[in-house]
Amino acid sequence: MIEKSNNPFLSIDPIVERTKSNGEGLPLLSEKTKKGFDFTQIVVYLVGLSDGLTHLASLAIYYLFKDYFRLTPYQVSLILMYPYIPFILKPVIALITDSFSIFGMRRKPYLFLFSLFQSLNFLALAFLNLSVIQASLILFFISLCASFCTTVAEALVVESSMGQTYSQGTNKVTEFIASKAIGSLSVAYFSGYFLEKMPREYIFIATSIFPLIISLSCLFLKEKEYSTNRNIFNQLSDLIKFINTPIFLGPFLYIFVYMSGPDYDDAFFFFCTNKLGFRPSFMGTLRLTYGIASLIGIIIYRVFLKNCSLRKTLIITTLVSFPIYISPIILTEHINKFLGISNELFVLSGGFLIEAITEIQLLPLFILTANICQPGLEASVFATILSVKNLGSLTKKGTSSFITYLMKIDSYNFDNLSLYILTCGFFFFFHILINSFAFMNLHFKINIKLIFLIYCSFV
Repeated sequence: MIEKSNNPFLSIDPIVERTKSNGEGLPLLSEKTKKGFDFTQIVVYLVGLSDGLTHLASLAIYYLFKDYFRLTPYQVSLILMYPYIPFILKPVIALITDSFSIFGMRRKPYLFLFSLFQSLNFLALAFLNLSVIQASLILFFISLCASFCTTVAEALVVESSMGQTYSQGTNKVTEFIASKAIGSLSVAYFSGYFLEKMPREYIFIATSIFPLIISLSCLFLKEKEYSTNRNIFNQLSDLIKFINTPIFLGPFLYIFVYMSGPDYDDAFFFFCTNKLGFRPSFMGTLRLTYGIASLIGIIIYRVFLKNCSLRKTLIITTLVSFPIYISPIILTEHINKFLGISNELFVLSGGFLIEAITEIQLLPLFILTANICQPGLEASVFATILSVKNLGSLTKKGTSSFITYLMKIDSYNFDNLSLYILTCGFFFFFHILINSFAFMNLHFKINIKLIFLIYCSFV
């Protein structure tokens, strides 16, 4: 059967051949299960919620490297590059989960094992006396487990979106992303509050409970069993063939450029805590406002923007967000004092708007992928576009660390922080040019197969 994508973002509707030979296009769940109580959807939301709830430990991790190991801003940026690596490997992880079954199942065993392993790694942070290298390695394993769990959940989201209208598919994706935002929102304030009231080890213990809940919930998950494994090389060939279409070039290029430019977040964290004297509880409040903004961004997109032109949405939000992005210069140069705005209020308002706009910009690109995905590649296609985002994030940490070092910004020297923010602002604005290039009707041809092979060689 041949189906057309009804995605309003596409100037040319791609035609996707969906076959059901050897069970390739069959749903992971039986129709009986779908018509009854859909516990799978509950598990998907729990994975998203847990992914957000584990942010309870994020501030504790920052302070672990900043205060316990006494690292400088560029060293922290460098260390925090490594947790992004497993998320770059999401296409490989997705191919594994799409191709190899465990006890005849392709989702449930992976979700159970890696959520359990993630819980154990948080306990290791709590109970073991670690060196910097050991702590970094544990962070890597935590991210690897999270990458496996979210890849499986995303595959289930995409699979459940197939055969539905664009609007229904949009709702599925936004609900999953919203569950992450709700999880982050639930623990954002307490991530700082608990850090003031108790040792960070207790926070790591509390965080280990969330992935453990996923492991337990998997025991009740019913999944269709498969008698044979798929050939991973055929899966790879199908994936390359499927993404070898111009519709993927724009999103790939845009997301990478958007995410890969240097960012002043880590240096600004040191400025807020060491220079301005913000306490962990306020930093938790800051993360709370970011969580609210992320949720508001999802709601705004779902209610008002899901049928708008993709290119128009990206350009307008970029133009609006650019002056907000470079606004911390007002804080670093103490201009806000002349305006009668406190340091705390200024930081809260600027970060809030940026977080909301970021969600609005990236959501349509993820939804686009979910709505045109080919059966049998549920995890692989969605993971590929997400891995481009994470590759950009990894590049961002590297470039941020390098430029921070060049500008001699350390734990207490912030003389060049304003210049650094302007530099980051230039790269932030630059991606709008890429956006114009990638989404206009330009006649260019790129060998996707070659790009994909180079990318695989890199990772």
